[in-house]
Formats: sequence, C-alpha cells, structure tokens
Amino acid sequence: FVSMGILSAAMGLLAAVTSGLLAPLNSYIFLAYALGGAGIGSFEGNVLSAFTCLGPQTKQYAVMGMPIGVASVTIGAFLLRYLGVPVCAIYAGMVLALAASALLLHAAIPREAMHPPGEGRQLMAHQPTVVFGLRTWLSWLPSTWTRFAAAFADMAILEMFCPGLLL
Repeated sequence: FVSMGILSAAMGLLAAVTSGLLAPLNSYIFLAYALGGAGIGSFEGNVLSAFTCLGPQTKQYAVMGMPIGVASVTIGAFLLRYLGVPVCAIYAGMVLALAASALLLHAAIPREAMHPPGEGRQLMAHQPTVVFGLRTWLSWLPSTWTRFAAAFADMAILEMFCPGLLL
C-alpha cells in the first residue's frame, strides 16, 4: 500500500504541475519521477511476494498482468491525448485508479498473503514486519545488491526509452 501511495503522490504532483496549480519547476519533476521510481521499484517485488503463498498460477497471472497493465495505461493515455483529454486529467485519473486498486487489493487479497510464511515467521510473530526487518538488516541487506543493480539498470533503460515520457 505504501508503494501505491508513493505512486499516487507522484501522479498527483504531475497532475498539479500540468494543470498549472504548481509552477513547472525542475524540482517538482525530479521529485515526481523519484517518487514514481521508488513506487514502481517497491511495488513489483512486494506484490509478487504477497502472491507467492496463493500458488504459482496466481503469481503467473500477476507477472502477466503487470506488462499488460503498463501497456494499457501507456497506450490508453496516448489514445486519450489523441481524443483531446488534458494531460492533467490523465494523471488525476491515475491517482483515482491507484486508490481503487489499493481498495481492491485490501478487500480481495486473503490475510495470509500479507504475511509471508517461512523460517523467520516465529521471530516475526511478536513484532511488526518493518521492525523485524530493521533489526535484522545485516542478514538481508548484503544479498540485495544484485537486485538493486538489476532494477537500477532496468529503470534507467525504461526511463530513457519510455514512450510515456512523450506525454
């Protein structure tokens, strides 16, 4: 939910800039894209880990759904622009779509999916997951550098060649 909130903040900021509510300063654009990158980067891994306990078929549909969703939004946005819809309305629509998605995720995903099974489950039983993660950072942080490098390269290439930047 945090990543969806971050993405909503990015889209809201872009909506405010493109509607003229905020001056088109480079700092706003940088912040919007930084928030967007953080939101996208944290969303994919969290959703896939939440769906893991629901079985491989669920995970397969989630993996297929992500590019379909991205393509739908990108192609749909260009279609809306062709039809004369203002860019700020498209960004505002994305904020509403993210809010609806968060409500659907909250209502439709079983509670077991929100708490991953595994060896650390007994340790996590008495403390929130974030607190547990912060207390045991030395056990997981060193192994994440390859994921960081891959995600960094992926997002850099995506941002350089993304047709959505043309909006």
